[in-house]
Amino acid sequence: MNNAFFRRGLATSSGAVAVTLASWCGESTASRTTSRVTTQAVERLQSSLANQTRSFSSAATKAETPKSFVQWYEGHLEARPILTKQVTGSILWGVGDAVAQVFPHLSSSSSSLDELEYDWMRTGRAVTFGGIIHAPTSHMHFNFLEWMTVRTGFTGLQIPIFKTFMEQVCIICG
Repeated sequence: MNNAFFRRGLATSSGAVAVTLASWCGESTASRTTSRVTTQAVERLQSSLANQTRSFSSAATKAETPKSFVQWYEGHLEARPILTKQVTGSILWGVGDAVAQVFPHLSSSSSSLDELEYDWMRTGRAVTFGGIIHAPTSHMHFNFLEWMTVRTGFTGLQIPIFKTFMEQVCIICG
């Protein structure tokens, strides 16, 4: 709906509509005359609509502004962190396995791509592991590590030292 048309229609509406709008805005019609209430209600409604128009236009401007990939990805991480990490983990583990299968074959001078026997089941296992096991487990592990860091009150350079130490303890004990 065109906001300017809507505002013009309200400004020229009957006094009864304006009195109703005034009561919605908290005006008492018993203590003021109808014309004064009408004017105040219309002015309030117009200022409210102007504020909404500004917020809608700023939201539209934000929506129309193209996001970078990083902003888009961080938005998904904030909205659904585990699902986003599962999809990312699946993709990266699959690409990693594909590179691990193809690159050694390409680097050897005696073989050609025609001789490559690609193992699709291996890539499927890597994709499954990356999405179902590795991503959620890593999410919980790093959140726990962050919680421990905040809880102990480390600051500055102590934070990476503590996290590195805890990672090593997890490797040795795990």
